[in-house]
Amino acid sequence: MELFTRRLYLMDDKKFKGYELSTKVGLINQSKRLFQKTLNSRGDMTAELQRIFNPLKTPETVLVKMTGEGSNSGTYQYFERPKDMYIDIEVSVDVRKDIGKHVCRKTFISESLITGDAFAAQNSGYFVGSFDFEQSYRDEDLKGIRLFHSGDFDFEQARIIYYKEVEDFHVASLSEDGSYDYFGERITKDVSLPFGVGYEEILLDVASVLARDDVQDLSLEIQKIFNIKKIIQ
Repeated sequence: MELFTRRLYLMDDKKFKGYELSTKVGLINQSKRLFQKTLNSRGDMTAELQRIFNPLKTPETVLVKMTGEGSNSGTYQYFERPKDMYIDIEVSVDVRKDIGKHVCRKTFISESLITGDAFAAQNSGYFVGSFDFEQSYRDEDLKGIRLFHSGDFDFEQARIIYYKEVEDFHVASLSEDGSYDYFGERITKDVSLPFGVGYEEILLDVASVLARDDVQDLSLEIQKIFNIKKIIQ
């Protein structure tokens, strides 16, 4: 936090020197959210991005199968979304299919459905669940994680690997009375960021850009930072 304060102080504008601590924290948290969004592209991650986000990667965890109205249909099954999940990495499924008197089982990956319309994708005939071809697709909505079986098999278990959500950064210990107001909440404890080594400079660079009022194209400036730091390809 002291490094960020010095960076703001050295910027060529007097107003930055008088920023409240909560404002500085807000800028860092805004840059943190923009930084996390680089995971949303689902493209190939750079080695630098993998190293920084690796501490947020969970071991394989069993998903809880949802029950009740709307949780299961002829084409899909809902599972509970982990409360601390930011974005999923991989979902593997154990499935079964009754063929005559025999029960057949397989384990394979449920692929992420990148289209915005899951049912249109299902109706296209390309994105359908298939026991024979070991195919399943998944998407997510407000209800939970939806895995598609297309009526061809049943899910016995689903397991997920994901990146955790990152709590907002706070440094109450740097305030005069050990606390500060942050969007109506009184902050009394420090909360560090759990990223891997090397994230500090990136967040400070982005936060410094967000603090300026002379940036004509904010997205372009942030994109430049991510490119220079080898965060995106």
